[in-house]
Amino acid sequence: MKAYRHGEMILIPVPENLENQWQDLFEQAGQKMNDPRVIAEGEITGHKHELAGGQVDAVALGDSATAQGTAASGYVTRRGFLGALGPVILLKVARAVTLKHPEHNALGIPEGRYVVYAQREYDETMNRRVVD
Repeated sequence: MKAYRHGEMILIPVPENLENQWQDLFEQAGQKMNDPRVIAEGEITGHKHELAGGQVDAVALGDSATAQGTAASGYVTRRGFLGALGPVILLKVARAVTLKHPEHNALGIPEGRYVVYAQREYDETMNRRVVD
């Protein structure tokens, strides 16, 4: 499974065995994005990580989101499933898109379901969000 990295953003494909839980979270997350094509805006420059072409839908996942888990795991929560990643987006790509940003090369994103968030970087004392 290939993760797609684009500046500070990372798109992680959802494995088949988690698609039902992902779909539950997608349907009940409650925060449809006004513009599902903009997955992030640069905090310093204001430049956007934007999806062009294709067909997409996205929701911003709230902290209280919960999905029915597997028999072994019970329930999957936003906090348990994704930890303290900051803002998380569930992205559904129905037709392949291109992820664009003025400071990065364009990146092709195939059809699929993704979890999208800002990457973290770690050193000996702390972890922090990568800033683009």
